[in-house]
Amino acid sequence: MKSLHEKFKWCLRQKKGIKLVDPSEALYLDYLDKAKKSIISAEANLKEGVFEWVIVAAYYARYFAFYALLQKAGINCEIHDCTINAVGLIFGNIIPDKLLREIKHSKDRREDSQYFIQKSIPKDYVIQDLKNARVFLTEIRSIIEDIGEDEVALIRNNLKKL
Repeated sequence: MKSLHEKFKWCLRQKKGIKLVDPSEALYLDYLDKAKKSIISAEANLKEGVFEWVIVAAYYARYFAFYALLQKAGINCEIHDCTINAVGLIFGNIIPDKLLREIKHSKDRREDSQYFIQKSIPKDYVIQDLKNARVFLTEIRSIIEDIGEDEVALIRNNLKKL
């Protein structure tokens, strides 16, 4: 199995992989807004009983929150696994392991729900997943707000060395 560092280096070599761009407050705020809208979408799907799309939207709320974190540092990545691995490697000292495990599990559940037929998804599961996605978004938003310009500069300098 490849290490996180090996996966990260692979992501750096991909056309749609990890790239440095100018940090943008407007962009990271837009991605936080997309995360919030994904929560709203999940809530609407829950109300209508469309449980597989609750799982999909709850994953995207988490993913857009992670993407907002990368945007805060001026990092683009269009490959979901690379985005998740980049956050784990770059922000591993400030992102709780439970959030990394949660988004990886959420991604697997999203793929199962989106691409395969599922006869039954327990309502209790999707309610809890949506609740967890809300907490996830709140935690990532707080982390983003605590990251200063000095930390962004250090992250960017470290990435330039790779």
